[in-house]
Amino acid sequence: MPDPHSKSSRTDARLVLQPGAVVAGTYEVEHLIGQGGMSCVYAVKNVWTQRQVAMKVMALPRATSPKGHARFIAEAKTAARLTHPNIVRVLDLGTDERGLPFIVQEFVRGESLGACLQRLRRLSLGTAIKVFVPILDALTMAHDNGIVHRDVTPNNILLAAQSAGGIVPKLADFGIAKEVALEASSRITDDGTLLGTPLFMSPEQMRAEPNIDGRADVWSVGACLYLAVTGKLPFDAKSLVELAAQVIMAPLVRPSERYGKLPPGIDEVIVRAMEKDPERRYPTARAFRDALRQLAAAVRDAREEEVSEDARMAKALDTAPQLPLTIPVESPGRPMADLTSLRAASRARPLRVGMVVRNAEAHAQVEAAFAEALGIRCDVWCYFDYAELVEALSDREVEFAWLPPVAYVRARRVRMAKLLLTVERSGKATYASALLAHRSLGKRLEDLSQVRAVWVDPWSAAGYLMPLALLRSKGLEPSQAFSSQAFLGSHEAVLDALVSRSADVGATHCTVGDDGSILRSPWEAGADLVVLGVSGPIPGDTFCSAPKVSANLRRMVCGALLDPVRAARVLTVLGATRLIEGDADEYANLERALVGD
Repeated sequence: MPDPHSKSSRTDARLVLQPGAVVAGTYEVEHLIGQGGMSCVYAVKNVWTQRQVAMKVMALPRATSPKGHARFIAEAKTAARLTHPNIVRVLDLGTDERGLPFIVQEFVRGESLGACLQRLRRLSLGTAIKVFVPILDALTMAHDNGIVHRDVTPNNILLAAQSAGGIVPKLADFGIAKEVALEASSRITDDGTLLGTPLFMSPEQMRAEPNIDGRADVWSVGACLYLAVTGKLPFDAKSLVELAAQVIMAPLVRPSERYGKLPPGIDEVIVRAMEKDPERRYPTARAFRDALRQLAAAVRDAREEEVSEDARMAKALDTAPQLPLTIPVESPGRPMADLTSLRAASRARPLRVGMVVRNAEAHAQVEAAFAEALGIRCDVWCYFDYAELVEALSDREVEFAWLPPVAYVRARRVRMAKLLLTVERSGKATYASALLAHRSLGKRLEDLSQVRAVWVDPWSAAGYLMPLALLRSKGLEPSQAFSSQAFLGSHEAVLDALVSRSADVGATHCTVGDDGSILRSPWEAGADLVVLGVSGPIPGDTFCSAPKVSANLRRMVCGALLDPVRAARVLTVLGATRLIEGDADEYANLERALVGD
């Protein structure tokens, strides 16, 4: 199948940002993800929180004019208010140093539906319904808030991989879709082929009618669904004029005539969604969504042929955590009075706790443990890394979060988290960091010069920040003393690098007694490693709240987790001994190490 979504035109190379460039003093460019005729998309890192996000820089003539730029910013601000699990979140917006507007969005790991269809050619109807029902649910919420997308295409439907497993469909580019659609409706690429957008544009958009409403999105979703289940575009044209004529006047070929193995019922649904006259279409995205839900039951009984990868994708769509809508737990001026009130509120929307959880089994165990301890409906939202989790806490995407020490200190530095509880270490052993080197280098920190250092990651206390503070206390600046430094992602990888001699210096965790002797460590005695130094004590993991969570809600949740009987399961699954009230002063040394970094 030829790629109907590719864009052969490319943004002027002079507009492309180079890796290392910092935009608006906040976003460091890591690499270019993709570019089209009207925008460049980059993977960037927030230099303050270290979170990886996506930044789309627009090169639209309308958006760069004063009036167009103001409209672009206004629409993006409106879109930023949309918070739905199936919408890619807008996190920030502004203008870069060249005067070009940009939007910062959550970084979605996965692929677009367009890329997926390039690999699979088509989806079974059952799998397609699992993709499009959530997308229509997102559009329902947007339309209820008076926002029309105007540019729903397979490239704007993202299949987001979740950290705990599974796939969540997400709709992207709210807030810039109108401007993109305006540009695309009047443009053909340099080689004469169509841009991707007009292929999914409704008749009223083709006619450039002024009052476009949500039914245009219904058409576009219908066209995307048509492509997904047949493997073919609804209309076959070689020019924009020919395409416009077909969309406005030509009868739609029924999907079953393009792919004969479709289960019954789908023709009527797609044909109604793609009626030329908006009055004859589904009146709302909600009605289209409900029609697909009704069709899903019939599809389960049909025996449509599925390829193995399609079946795996269907399973991934089923197993992803079902994220609730973001609505406030308590109304302004009416705080929750007691646990009974909180339980009642949680029936409408569960309480949310954010964590970095690596697999679906662990996610289920942690979620059940918190629900049992709190006695209410509770969702654990999973994140890929702590930078993403800290941002989510700041945005109140979650009310509470479990953070390791460095993540808490970073969040505290930018006022994104309030410390509530701390994990207390049991016994007299103290958690610390050990700076290690291969035996051949000697045993003194002062002897280190132009060696290769490896660390865990910037969010690791024992594997990065505390050993750096230890080095600086001896007058050694790592950037000058070492010939190279690298992050390997885990304590195990650091030890492997030291043992194999692919690195000379590294750090990992250990526990020490009151006399400073190492009681427990992850390295073996015969590994030819020596300890160059041991850091001071590292405080425990933390349980934090978002800054604006009410004191009443914090008090009730903390009361449950401080009860060792009620919190027993939480402590077990998280490997904690017990929780105590947090003391921010205990993290002062770690914060000084961070500031030194």
